[in-house]
Amino acid sequence: MPNEDTVADDSGTRRKINQAVPPGRERTFDATRPGIEHGPYRYSYENGVCKFSGEKKDDLEDGPAEGYYPDGAVYWKGDYIEGQVSLGGIIFYDQQGNVLEGLNREERQKRFDEWENMNANAKK
Repeated sequence: MPNEDTVADDSGTRRKINQAVPPGRERTFDATRPGIEHGPYRYSYENGVCKFSGEKKDDLEDGPAEGYYPDGAVYWKGDYIEGQVSLGGIIFYDQQGNVLEGLNREERQKRFDEWENMNANAKK
């Protein structure tokens, strides 16, 4: 059963939380604009482990975010700006939690693309 509770954001706007959320996905909506996602946002791999955790603003990823390996280890940490990941500021990790240093832009893009394609059926 969907959680139909509401919360007030910083501006006092009431939002429903977790409305009609499929298993493996959490999201919030701007109650003043039906269907527009706004606020905390997560989605999971098919195994139920979180794949992405971040924020949405006006239906686009925006702000700090993290991506995870299928076992739950952090894959990357970075920021989205109006729906686009900021590759220059992203930090990548190996599965043991070590920071992968010295990656150029092409290597960062390749690693991000690999992460996006992991378990392409992740519940968004």
